[in-house]
Amino acid sequence: MVVLVTKVIIFLVVGSISTIQLVLNAKVRKLKLYDYVIVILLTGYTLYLLFKLGSHPDLFLDEGNGMYDSWSLAKYGVDSNLIHLPVYLESFAGQGQSVLYAYLAIPFFKIFGYKIFAFRLVILITSIVTILVLRYTLEKITLSSKQIFFIMLVVCSSPWLLMVSRWGMDCNIAPFPIVLGSCLIYLGTLNGELIRQTFLYLLGVIILCLSAYGYNVAWFFLPIVLLIMMITLIGKKKINLYQIFLCVIAALVELTPIIIFAVRSNIPSLNKTVQILFWTSPKLQSGRAGASFISFRGNIIKNIFKNLYAGANMFLHGSDSLAWNSVPGYGAYYAFALPFFLMGLYVIIKRRKIYDWFILANLIAVIPTLMIVIPNYNHWIFLHFPVLLTIAIGVNLVTQRVREIVPVMIVTYAISLGMFIPAYFNQAGTGWIIQSANVLKTLETNNYKKVYFTSSQGDFLLMVRDFLPVSPYKYQATKDHPYSKTILAVSSKYDNFETLTPETKVKSNSLILVDQSLLPQVQGMLGKDKYQKTVTINNIKYNVYYHA
Repeated sequence: MVVLVTKVIIFLVVGSISTIQLVLNAKVRKLKLYDYVIVILLTGYTLYLLFKLGSHPDLFLDEGNGMYDSWSLAKYGVDSNLIHLPVYLESFAGQGQSVLYAYLAIPFFKIFGYKIFAFRLVILITSIVTILVLRYTLEKITLSSKQIFFIMLVVCSSPWLLMVSRWGMDCNIAPFPIVLGSCLIYLGTLNGELIRQTFLYLLGVIILCLSAYGYNVAWFFLPIVLLIMMITLIGKKKINLYQIFLCVIAALVELTPIIIFAVRSNIPSLNKTVQILFWTSPKLQSGRAGASFISFRGNIIKNIFKNLYAGANMFLHGSDSLAWNSVPGYGAYYAFALPFFLMGLYVIIKRRKIYDWFILANLIAVIPTLMIVIPNYNHWIFLHFPVLLTIAIGVNLVTQRVREIVPVMIVTYAISLGMFIPAYFNQAGTGWIIQSANVLKTLETNNYKKVYFTSSQGDFLLMVRDFLPVSPYKYQATKDHPYSKTILAVSSKYDNFETLTPETKVKSNSLILVDQSLLPQVQGMLGKDKYQKTVTINNIKYNVYYHA
C-alpha cells in the first residue's frame, strides 16, 4: 500500500510541475500543441519508470551490495565492513563501489524500510528531476515549444536512459549531476543579478563535483569538463575573478576526500583504512582496473585503437552484450539517430553559443574515457547525455528546415519506443530474481537454530544477505572470516546459514536446503531428516528438509 501511494504521489508531483510550467508559459506566450504534448511525454516517462520498479529488472549483484551498504549506513551508521562515513565503499570483496548512490538512498530506507523499490526510487527521482530541470533550462534558452519537444523526445525515448533510470547500480547516478550542474551554471549566465548568479555558479559546481563520488571514471572526466566550462565563461565574459575563486575553492573542498582516497588506494604503502576528520578513507583490497581499463603494457597506441574499434562495434551492433545495460538491436539511442548526431555536431561547432560549448565540453572530456576505458554502456556512461543532446540538435535542424519530416520523425520515434519497451520487460534477466526474496521469507529462517544449504549458485549467501539483511555487526561476527580486514568475502557461512558438508554436525531444530542438482551428492548426509517441500530460489529448485 505504501509503495502504491508513493507511486501516485510521484506521478501527481510530476504532473503538477509540468502543469505549472504550462501555466507559466501561457502568461508569456501563446501555448501551442507541442506544449501539451511535452506534458503528456513527461507524464508517460514517469509512468514507465514507476511500472514494476520493485520487481524489474532482476537485482544485479553490485546493486544488491550497494543496497545492503546503504541500508547499513541508514540504520547503523556504518557500512557492511563497519566503516563510518566512508568516502568509498569496500563492498563485499574489497573491490570497491562508489558511495554517492548509497548516501542518497539513506532517507528512502528510513522512510520505507529495506525495500528494493525504495533503493531504486533514488535513480528514478534523480532522472525525473534532471529531465524537468533540463526542460526548464531549454525554456530559458527561448527555444520554441516544437524544438523543446523534440529534445525531450530524443532524450526520454533513449533506450539507455529508459534502462539506467530503473535500477540502482552505483555508477548509474554519476551522469545526472553533470547535467544538473551544467544546467544551473548555464542558468547563472542568464541571471544579471550578481548574488543570484554566484549562487547558481556555486551550486552548479558543487552538484557537478558530486559525480566524482558516483563513479571513478569521473576522476579524469570531471576536471576537463570544469576547465572547458570555466574557459567558456571567461571567454564570454560571464564570470568574474571572485566567482572563479569561490567555485575553485568549493570544488577543492568537496573533492579533497575523494582525491585523498584515489591517491592512497593506488599507492600500496598508503593503501590503508584511515579516518580523516569526520570521514573515512578505506583500504581497497582489490581494484577493477583489469576489468575496466585497457592494458598499458606493450603497444599502448595499438591498445587504444583496439578499444576505440571495440566501442564503435558496440554502437553499430546496438548492444554491449550485457543484459542489464542494453536490449540487443536497440542500442543506446537507436541506430537511425547516427546521421542526426553528425548534423548536430556540425551545428554546435558552427554556432558556438554557451550551451553549445557546454555540450562540447562533455564530448571532449569523454575522449580519454573512450581511449582507455573498456567499452560498455556503464563504463562509457558520461558519453550518453551529450550524444543525446547533439542528436536532438540534429533532429531540430532537419525538422526546422523540412516541415514534412516532422510527422515522420515523431512516428519513427514512437514506433521505436513502442517496440523497445515490451522487449525490455520481456528480456531474460541475469541477476537475482527478486521474487526469490519472498520465497526466502516464507521459510522463516530465523525460527531455526541453523539453515544448512548446498547450492550450485556461487553467490548464494551473498544473495541471501541482500534479500534478508542482518545488522552489519552480526554479519561481520558470523561470516567465514569474522571481522577480517583482508578477506572480506562470504562463501560458506554467515548468521545462521552454513554450507552442508560431510563434516557438518547438523544441530537440532535446523532447516536444510538442498539444490536438487546436487541431491545425489548429499543424499547420504540427510539421514532421517524430514522432507518439507520444494521451493524455487533464483530459478534453482531446492528440497527443504527439517532436522529435529
